[in-house]
Amino acid sequence: MKWSEDSLSNELYAQYERKLVWIFGTPRSGSTWLAREILARERIAVVREPLIGAFIGVFQEDIMLYYLVTQGREVIEFQRIIDASMDDDRRFFCATFEPVWLKSIGRMILDRFMAQFNIKEYDYVIVKAPNESHAADIIMKCFPTSRLIFLMRDGRDVIDSRQGKFYNPETKIRPNTPEEMRYRITYYANLWNMHMTITNRAYELHNPTLRCLVKYEDLRLDPFAQVKKIYEFLGIALSDKEIIEVIERTKFENVSEDERGEDKIKRKASPGSWKEIFSADEIQLMNRIMSPILLKFGYKF
Repeated sequence: MKWSEDSLSNELYAQYERKLVWIFGTPRSGSTWLAREILARERIAVVREPLIGAFIGVFQEDIMLYYLVTQGREVIEFQRIIDASMDDDRRFFCATFEPVWLKSIGRMILDRFMAQFNIKEYDYVIVKAPNESHAADIIMKCFPTSRLIFLMRDGRDVIDSRQGKFYNPETKIRPNTPEEMRYRITYYANLWNMHMTITNRAYELHNPTLRCLVKYEDLRLDPFAQVKKIYEFLGIALSDKEIIEVIERTKFENVSEDERGEDKIKRKASPGSWKEIFSADEIQLMNRIMSPILLKFGYKF
C-alpha cells in the first residue's frame, strides 16, 4: 500500500505501531551489530539513528555544568527542557496535556515511517536509537504496543569505545593532557548514567511481554542463547542451524581488518578492555561516577 493521507486509519496506525521495535540503551553498546547484522533479514527494515529523541529530550543549556566539570566536579546532572516544562501549564509540553501531545508525537512519527516503509512489505521496522536514549521514556509512552529492546554494556567499555570519537588516526594519540581525558571521562560517564537510568525507566513501565533486556557481554559470551532469545521475542522461529549461521556471519572476529580498528565504527569487541586502556586514577574516576548503576545491573569492579 502506498502511503497517503487518505489511506490512513486508526487500524493502520495500530498495525504499524505493533511493527516498531525500538533499541535503546547507550551508544557503543553493539546496537549497529544487533540491528544491521544480527537482525538483518528479509521483511525487517532498519532505521539508523533517526534522532527523534535528540529533539524531544534536548538538554537545557547550562554553561556552569561544563565549567564545574573542568573544575573537578565528578557527578553532574543533565536537565531536559521537557522535564522543566511538566509542572508549568504555560508550556506546550506540560503534564496537564501530556495525553494529547504524546498522541500527536506518536502519530507524527508513524506518519514519517509509513511514508518511508510500505507497511505490507515488512514484519518489523527496527529503530536503532541508542544516542537518543535520554528520551526513551517519552517515546515508549507514545508507543505502548511497540517492542522495546534495552541493550546495555558496561559503561567503562562504552567510554573506552567512545575514544574513537576523539582519536586522531594520524598522530595516534587521544586527548593531549590528563585534564582533557578527565573531562571526557566525567562527561561520558555521567551521560551513560542518564541513558541507563531513563532507558530502564522506559523498560520498567513498558508491557513485560513487549520488552527484552540484552547485555552486550552476554551476546559475546553466549551468542546462541541470546540470538535465540531475541528472535523468540520477535516471534520469529529460527532453527539451530539458522542461528549458528547468523552468529558466524556477524562475529566481530570475522569482520575484515579494514572495517575495524581505532578509528573505525567497529572498534573493539572484548568486554573488559577498559582495564588495559585506562590508568588507575581514570578507572577510579569512572567507578566513582558510575558505581550505583554498574552495581544495579550486575557489573563488578
